[in-house]
Amino acid sequence: MEDVRSFSEFPDLHRCLDSAMQRLVAIWDQIGIENDQRKAREAVVLRHVNDLLNDMVGEEDQLRQRLLDNIQKFSIQLFGVTQELHLPVYEPDDSFSVLQLEKKLREKLKELESVKQERHERLLILTTADANLARQLCLGAFLIDSKVTPSLQQLESLEEHIRELEEEKERRQKVFSDVRKKVLQILKELDKKPGSGFEREVVESSLESISLAMDNIERAKSYHDKLAQLLATNKDKVNDLWVKVKALWVRLDMPSDEVKEFEKKVTNYSNHAINELSRELDRCEQLKMLNIQSIVLKLRDELVGWWDRCFVLAEHRMTFRPFDEEPATEEMMLRHEMELQAVKSHYEDNAKIFEKVERWHSLWEQFLALERKARNPDRLNNRGGKLLKEEKARKKLTIDLPKIEQEVTAEIDEYEKSSGKQFLVSGMTFRDYALKEHENFATEKENEKLSRQQQKAKQLEDELMYGCRPLTPGVKRFATPSKCTPGKLRKVDTLLKASIYGSHKNLTNLHSPSLTLSRDKFGPSVPRALNNLGLDPKTTKADLLRSGGKAFASPFTVGSSSTDTVSSGKSVASGRGNTAVIQNHEYGSEFKRPKIATEPYF
Repeated sequence: MEDVRSFSEFPDLHRCLDSAMQRLVAIWDQIGIENDQRKAREAVVLRHVNDLLNDMVGEEDQLRQRLLDNIQKFSIQLFGVTQELHLPVYEPDDSFSVLQLEKKLREKLKELESVKQERHERLLILTTADANLARQLCLGAFLIDSKVTPSLQQLESLEEHIRELEEEKERRQKVFSDVRKKVLQILKELDKKPGSGFEREVVESSLESISLAMDNIERAKSYHDKLAQLLATNKDKVNDLWVKVKALWVRLDMPSDEVKEFEKKVTNYSNHAINELSRELDRCEQLKMLNIQSIVLKLRDELVGWWDRCFVLAEHRMTFRPFDEEPATEEMMLRHEMELQAVKSHYEDNAKIFEKVERWHSLWEQFLALERKARNPDRLNNRGGKLLKEEKARKKLTIDLPKIEQEVTAEIDEYEKSSGKQFLVSGMTFRDYALKEHENFATEKENEKLSRQQQKAKQLEDELMYGCRPLTPGVKRFATPSKCTPGKLRKVDTLLKASIYGSHKNLTNLHSPSLTLSRDKFGPSVPRALNNLGLDPKTTKADLLRSGGKAFASPFTVGSSSTDTVSSGKSVASGRGNTAVIQNHEYGSEFKRPKIATEPYF
């Protein structure tokens, strides 16, 4: 039930009406309006006040009704907007008055309408971007109703879809850009222009304007593959022509100025380059026919070089009979070229093996050179640390040689296993080849050793026959260090000299606390020398002189560095490098003691 308030609760209004009526009554009194007229005028005043109040009440009632209508309308609109925006329904506070409620609902509705407008604007931007990307990529657009307010989830899904399309666009642009760069490079190398239609579009269109459909990218790749195949074909032709032309230039001794001038003209793999090379090849072929003899000689030199690189056996080389035939003919030249090409192909097919074999051979030659230096006495003049350097090089070779030999063997085993063919080096397997080299080295060392022994034995024989000769001036020899002390060496040398060079009288007068000498026996050191020379240690001087050197075996055998040697019946060498002359009794002269020449032993 409505709260009705009395007139007394409005004192200001009551005073205002009283004041107004009092002034009216005073005016009426002054005018002289009496009862009937005064009542009529009071009725008019009452009617006017009543109408005014009724109008005011009516207006306020209309305001109330309008507010209630707005509340109802705003509530309905809010419900619809919240449903479109997928938001919870707005529920106002129950304590709000009609005016407050209407204001709150109006403000909330305005806020949601703004959100709705923003979503529609955002949706428009996103759908436009999606449409452009889909058109450029030739893909379907994102399915969303632009007339309905989208939810936040829908907008986020659309944004994610657009990001994926942008990434796909970047990927396709990169692929297309790479393909176009390759196409442009190939066209440049081929000196070729693109055809009409799509090929021109691939080369000239911008990345933003061209359609990035997968079909177009595949067509661009196909166009690139076609050009790449054409380039590969032209490269093979051009490279083959270059090889032939350059080979003919070398064989024809073509002037360098002409060669450089032609090389400037041909710098790519275009059809024009092929035509130029073909014409140059024909020209060189004509010149070749006019210079067959000189070309055949050059082919033979080149063939020998490749035979050496492939370790071709001499017997196999002899099977190529055109090598020694004369005069040179076109057929002979062709057969030389075929043989040369076959040898080159064999080397190129097994280049890795041949390189390792050449490496092994180089190391082996270094090893042999070091061994020869080691047997040269002059190397003992160690200036600049040569001996140390040689020793380091020798140690390195002893490590590298077996290693590279194992690598070569492994490569050859793999080749033979995969090809089913035997790989030969100088007509034999690599193992046999290496073994033969080692055997040759051992044989060479043994032959040098025997040669040195024979030379030394011959020298001793000549000294016994013709007397000792002084050392060659300027030749330095280095004695092997002895384990004996100098005192012992002097004592032994004295006994040797007395036993070998002393006269019979001196022999009988020579006394030693530890040695008794007979008239016709050698001293204690000489029998050891005779034993080393294969003679009876009991041989006396008289027997030796009577035999005239016939007791010695021939050829002579040289013993170790500590061996005392006696050679020939006319002279005797005794001790470590001590030599002396003994004249034969047959010539009627007695033993004499010449100057002893001390010679170091190696």
